[in-house]
Amino acid sequence: MIFTITDFDVKKKYLNPSDNLFIKHLQWPFQAFQLFSKVTGINAFPDKNIKNWFQVLKKKGRGFNKRIGLFLKIPFINQVELPIYADVYFNKDYFGILLYLNHTKPKVVKFSQSNDVEVCDKLVQEANALKFANKIHHKNVSTPSLLSFFSNDTITYFEQDLIFANDLHALPKATQTAIYYEVFDFMYLVYQHAGINLISPKVEDKKNMQYVEDLLMNFDEGSFIISKYKKLIKDNKFMFSGKTHGDLIFNNILFNKKNNKIWLIDWGESSNDYLAKDFISHIECAKVLFQKIIDDLKIDKNSIYEIEDQIFLSCYDKIVKLVDNHLIRDKVDSHFKSKIQTTFQLMKSL
Repeated sequence: MIFTITDFDVKKKYLNPSDNLFIKHLQWPFQAFQLFSKVTGINAFPDKNIKNWFQVLKKKGRGFNKRIGLFLKIPFINQVELPIYADVYFNKDYFGILLYLNHTKPKVVKFSQSNDVEVCDKLVQEANALKFANKIHHKNVSTPSLLSFFSNDTITYFEQDLIFANDLHALPKATQTAIYYEVFDFMYLVYQHAGINLISPKVEDKKNMQYVEDLLMNFDEGSFIISKYKKLIKDNKFMFSGKTHGDLIFNNILFNKKNNKIWLIDWGESSNDYLAKDFISHIECAKVLFQKIIDDLKIDKNSIYEIEDQIFLSCYDKIVKLVDNHLIRDKVDSHFKSKIQTTFQLMKSL
């Protein structure tokens, strides 16, 4: 039985309707079953990681049952944990994705693989964003239905419909553009429902901004980008702000050719932020949306930044956040350099 969550109070406990905790592991060995170990602490047998076995010996046998329990299918597992049986398991380090392909109602489960607060909060944020998006009704664009939500001290997860459709990569450019017009029409309903605000660009503290400037000076035309940013800030105009999707790339827009249905998926980057965070995905189509917001809200155009300038300032803000994240974590994000480079190149083109 699938249930619908109407209250996202993470302190509450919810029962999961599934009845198994085994995940089909297709690569090793011979379609063996691998346990959802971060929930129960039990791993598959024989364990591939020899270090785990040394830990068992070092602790004089403690943990031995956990190594053989899955292989023997001994029911150590408490039903109040997270019983899952999935066809495909994607390991994303801090969080995981389960695909139930062969069920009566195919679904996706996204779950935390640690009790890291940041990871859990991000999943709660995504579930809430998807729940919000499910309220929006559009003739051509839909979002996967949120089916359930669960959170306690050790695990956070949510279930949603699995959508069978293709992303936009293989489509002709004209078709891609037509789809983005529909997507932005849908997002305008999201913006309306959540509320569109006019805000001044965020100005970070001087110390952090100096780190950003030092970084940008390593790029050709870095000084131009910095001076352009400072000039725009001095103009003291407003930007559009509201509830964004945050990641309207080709992979997150699915299209079903049979019925021309468009699906907007992966709300993991959704937040209350500059709307330019969405405009950036297709500026040509976003210009129509931009003018629609101006007309509907009867805004004095001289009081707001042009769409290219809003995108530029949003990009600069993104770089500030990337630098800040890098400094706080005190380690290099594997995608840090490429994200900075990509964002910088876009800013140069504006």
